[in-house]
Amino acid sequence: VAVLGGGAFGTAMAAHVARRGNPVSMLLRNDDMRDFINRHHINPKYLSDFDLPPNLVASTDAKKAIEGCQVLIHAVPVQASRKALEGIRDHLPLGVPVVSVSKGLELGTQLLMCDLITDALGRDPKDNPVVVVSGPSFAKEIMDKRPTSVVAASKDLEAAALVQRLLTSPYFRVSITDDITGVEVAGALKNVLAIAAGISEGLGLGINAMSALVCQGAAEIRWLSVKMGAR
Repeated sequence: VAVLGGGAFGTAMAAHVARRGNPVSMLLRNDDMRDFINRHHINPKYLSDFDLPPNLVASTDAKKAIEGCQVLIHAVPVQASRKALEGIRDHLPLGVPVVSVSKGLELGTQLLMCDLITDALGRDPKDNPVVVVSGPSFAKEIMDKRPTSVVAASKDLEAAALVQRLLTSPYFRVSITDDITGVEVAGALKNVLAIAAGISEGLGLGINAMSALVCQGAAEIRWLSVKMGAR
């Protein structure tokens, strides 16, 4: 398994998959961070309180990290995703599912990650099926093996089932769906709702206002998702 990105969530996903007994290559941009991780099995910048499994290896060589992988997990922030994907597309084998754990829309194009990935790779969607993994999943809690539940969404349910088998553990539950648009839109917009909820809390508006905000926000997310093609 190859993981593109060594931030907090990329590190957590790489460690989680490695704990499941899979060899993992985490592709980074920084040579010093690569060397530190491989020497000490700790990410010095993110989640440094946790040891990384010995079968997780950091690399700055895209060809070495990606060629031969069976799954690619994309954990790069949305606005940096296109450049990152264009940099590795020549090394990504056909048929390898691309698992996105990034949330949001690309500025300018307004593309969701499922469409951005296909566009940046310059391939037919069937060549490398995209699976979006989303849900309440803080990186630190994944590293700490706290109970977590997410959904793997893809138009290719076989690819979604593959990701489900890869990630499922006694403390990490994965459901699958083919409603990839609904999962992506909800995953992006819930952050807007969370900010609004924080403002409401900070202003001391009370539980009534918070409840109304969450209900109205959830309804508007659903309405927009359906307009964008979700079920």
